[in-house]
Amino acid sequence: MRIEEYRLNLLLKKLSMEETIMIKIAFQKLYGVSIGLTPEELSEMKLQTLFPLLDIVRGLVLNKHHVPDIYGASDSLQSNTLSSKVSFGRQDKLANQE
Repeated sequence: MRIEEYRLNLLLKKLSMEETIMIKIAFQKLYGVSIGLTPEELSEMKLQTLFPLLDIVRGLVLNKHHVPDIYGASDSLQSNTLSSKVSFGRQDKLANQE
């Protein structure tokens, strides 16, 4: 088993069945290649196909883990009033330490 296959298998275990189907459909639309995600199918896959697939799955798992509610996160940024004040120079706390 190649290291890429091993990593991909570990990442695929973190995804739901719907997400794996979504990956298959998206990959076919992007690259025009129909893929399977079983260990046997991954072992027969060329590295030129395996690397982009690994990157796509990594990105999905990363987003799922760190931003599980992307819409809620986006809405909270829109509703918060962020400071628009910009200043340059030393901060008082740093100036007092020296």
